[in-house]
Amino acid sequence: MREIVTLQFGHFSNFIGTHYWNIQQTLLNEFQPLMNNPMVPNFRPEIESSVLYRESRGVGVSIHSENDVSTFYPRLLVFDLKGSRGSLRKQGYKEEPYRSITPEFIDQQKDLTRWEKLEVLRTFETKRQTKFTKNVLAADEHTRELIVDENEQTEEGDDHHLFHANKQASSHSAAKHFEPQPKKPKKEYTRTDIEQDLEENVSLWSDFLQVDFHSKTICEPVQFQFAEDSYNALNSPNPMNPFAMDSPFDIYTTGKEVLHGEFSSDQYDDFTSQLLYFVEECDTLDGFQVFTDSFNAWGMTCSDFAQLIKDEIGTKVPIISYASSPYIPDFASDQDRLKFIMNTCLTYADMYQNTSLFIPNTCQQLPGVLVSEYMTHHFNPKKLYHASSVLASAFDSVSLSYRLNGTSNNKQTDLYTLIQEMSPLNALRVVNINLAFPYRFKAGTSLFQHFRSARPIHQNEHFVPLLSQIATGFHAHDPLAQSLLIRGLTPVNVPLYHQSDLQELDEIRMKRFGGEELEKHKHLIGCNSHFEMIEGYMNQTRCFSKHAFHVNQPFKLPFTFPQYLNNSLLRRDGLIRSHASSEEENERVETCPFGTHLSNSRNFSKHIHELTKYFDTISGSSASLSVGGSGLTTYRYNLSPDELKEYKEILGRMLDNYEDEEEADEDFEDEVEAELEQD
Repeated sequence: MREIVTLQFGHFSNFIGTHYWNIQQTLLNEFQPLMNNPMVPNFRPEIESSVLYRESRGVGVSIHSENDVSTFYPRLLVFDLKGSRGSLRKQGYKEEPYRSITPEFIDQQKDLTRWEKLEVLRTFETKRQTKFTKNVLAADEHTRELIVDENEQTEEGDDHHLFHANKQASSHSAAKHFEPQPKKPKKEYTRTDIEQDLEENVSLWSDFLQVDFHSKTICEPVQFQFAEDSYNALNSPNPMNPFAMDSPFDIYTTGKEVLHGEFSSDQYDDFTSQLLYFVEECDTLDGFQVFTDSFNAWGMTCSDFAQLIKDEIGTKVPIISYASSPYIPDFASDQDRLKFIMNTCLTYADMYQNTSLFIPNTCQQLPGVLVSEYMTHHFNPKKLYHASSVLASAFDSVSLSYRLNGTSNNKQTDLYTLIQEMSPLNALRVVNINLAFPYRFKAGTSLFQHFRSARPIHQNEHFVPLLSQIATGFHAHDPLAQSLLIRGLTPVNVPLYHQSDLQELDEIRMKRFGGEELEKHKHLIGCNSHFEMIEGYMNQTRCFSKHAFHVNQPFKLPFTFPQYLNNSLLRRDGLIRSHASSEEENERVETCPFGTHLSNSRNFSKHIHELTKYFDTISGSSASLSVGGSGLTTYRYNLSPDELKEYKEILGRMLDNYEDEEEADEDFEDEVEAELEQD
């Protein structure tokens, strides 16, 4: 048994994490009835849930009978500021888990009095409830009284914090305001109502969470408060919503205060204890996967925590880090853009230094590369709710490579092996994700026909990079290392060969010069499984090391996943329709094929070159970038000249490692020409 501990740092990463865990929970719900079922002995799902989840039986005891119900919690730490938790509830006891509104929670309300339910209502951090939350509460008469009416939500105006946050000052008025009313009638929302409400009203990551968290999961620094207004501008990007990076946590060096600040000694011990709780119960710790924001102070907190892991657990434990930034609004000020870029540069340098494999991701280029006819016009990658769903789907697919059970022709790969093979040299440990969502496969086509007409994987334009300024198509460099994973193309819905394919190959063999034509497709001929053909397709592209994976299980969209896949062109299983469909035929896309190509290549050089150029320009004036008032309330980039020089050297090494001589010469010529023009 192998286990991975997941860490999430920052609000955007927690948006990604919420989608990510909803995806895992959807998969777990499908397989859980078969696990430990005596009618299905020795059942092992294709994707091992135990890698990410901890299983426990019974409540409050250490020895459990076989009849106890199994409870699954993610092996997870979630870092965010106070005020960002929303409807994720926690009772007053330390050992109580953080719960979303699940059927298990509803069952617990049946024996409570109405006044006890009032106390339950006080465990919500905010009074705002999405229709998704209300619909689950309304499903049972015992929980309908926990529904907050819309007029009650709006009465509070901008006050999003529950009265329990100001309990000493307003406990009497809060109790009066929430005095239980006569039993509310059952009101059900349709799935369409819920989807529309999520599109319009998601503002916190807990608004669409479908998973319960362990009591040790949430880590909230006490020094800082969540700035919701700026994130509202990212959820609904328009000039009417003010966007400003003016909170202390928008300054990168503020992230050090979480673990090493003046008032952080107890906090350091608490967070270390929470980490060790999950680590010490692992039989075989496989490593850590980390999701972090790259555009604010969470990058530094994440870097400090990576160092803490090395100090407390060991330097040889692998850490794979996914750093992400959302789409910065077009109407953002120049000062905010400078902070955004400065924070990104510093995060890249720290993640490159302190983690085993670094996967940077940005959403700035997504509106141009990901929008296609297979997405509806509702798809808006500028919104946190949509952009985070894309990144979460990609991270889920990448992480499958170290979560498979080793059956179905896939060898079982642990995190350490994947990291070693994706970084052929220790200095080359930056990789980027190329995504095919949905993976474009026409119904009725054989796998042979599909790959026969496809470009080599590193030039396949159906795979779009989750990073700006990455060369694609014919301009792409051969990768140094690569990993290709395709899921959802099963023998049931996608044949390996049609009979006509085999007949055509026989006819080519009979031709006088047929050998040359067969040579073009030799990697696709004679395959006995989908895995062999996918591996053969990938082998067209030469590199130092490579991995291919084929997963039968398609990507299944969770209930709260945005519905932007175009069902007029895609079938229910996500395959492209072979003929135009009428409106009556259109079904909701429930699953879809999915592809990710993880590439360690020199294509990264242009991206890091641009960042390095910006950093050279900005770093000299970084001290002038600040937030807050005057005196002690002002937060600045507290970096000495030596520290700035060190960061610049790290970014320079990254560029040197990935830039080839021709590119370096071209960049030098461009810089000389620019200087001559200025003179």
